[in-house]
Amino acid sequence: MKALYLEDIGKLVIKEIPYPKLPKGGLILKVKSAAICGTDLKIYKHGHKRIILPWILGHEISGTIEEVDDPTGYYKRGDRVVLNPTVYCGKCYYCKRGMYNICLSPDSYGYERPGGFVEYMPVAQDVVSRKELYRIFPDMGFNEAALTEPFACVMNGHKDIHIEPGTHVLIIGGGPIGIMHAIYAKQRGADNVYLYDINEERAERAGSIFYIDRAFSKKEKLIDAIKTLTSGIGPDVVIVAAPSTDAQQTAFEVARKRGEILFFAGIARGAKLTPIDTNLIHYKELKIFGSSNSTGLYMERALSFIYRYKIFFSSLITSHFPLTSAEEAFVSALSPSSYKVVINP
Repeated sequence: MKALYLEDIGKLVIKEIPYPKLPKGGLILKVKSAAICGTDLKIYKHGHKRIILPWILGHEISGTIEEVDDPTGYYKRGDRVVLNPTVYCGKCYYCKRGMYNICLSPDSYGYERPGGFVEYMPVAQDVVSRKELYRIFPDMGFNEAALTEPFACVMNGHKDIHIEPGTHVLIIGGGPIGIMHAIYAKQRGADNVYLYDINEERAERAGSIFYIDRAFSKKEKLIDAIKTLTSGIGPDVVIVAAPSTDAQQTAFEVARKRGEILFFAGIARGAKLTPIDTNLIHYKELKIFGSSNSTGLYMERALSFIYRYKIFFSSLITSHFPLTSAEEAFVSALSPSSYKVVINP
């Protein structure tokens, strides 16, 4: 069978590897769709501390169960499922408190375990016994289902920020994650959702989306407009969905006093970190939150939400490619004109 390896930084190679052995108490998943994540792109360009190359990436995965050894009978051959790639230890301080997304010893697919850019992948007993594969609705496509994991991360990010009728939300970053934050903020009740991206094409495209009230590509225009749109005080919530130190700094500048800031996107390894003016936090009484990963609870909720708004989520998939065209898929995913790019092994 074929598998896509990141052989070295910026180098992708298709290899023929043996069909996997059925794990005891586990299953074999026939991968139907594996979406390219922004993290996959960062790993492709810069590497990752949890990954030793060469490696099989991909953690936004949907497919059908090809073989199964589930003693409980919960999973059956032919089940259409989406995989929660986060595998947690269940024993550490955070796992014992239900915060599996920040487990101290993660062992996740696409990172410590080979990922989904492959025709067939083994799924271990610990995932099967915890029921961390979620059945897809009968009339839901595999491509849309593959967006469950990133949207679950979006939902997890919203757990600490307060959005209600009357709230002004600014999202910095016009990629697929920024757009997902926009629809979720609107559905949570935000009166106005604004978006800022330094790429003019992305900003213009975002401005045409129903869930986004205004979009900006120039920082000066953003700051002037936000003052007018928020009666001079600034947005209540700022979500940074771009891996940029400038984006992080902008969030501190524009957020209103006692506003909330969510850092959703990590900075690439080796990049210069954001110099934080802590006086802005101190005098504006800002509340700063971080968010990483998600849990099974949000996987279930995200799957249902995507099904409800499947036409919109389908529109976020700008292209899909066979596994043999994976290099072309990564080039497409790096383009500002793309939202989600899916590989179909």
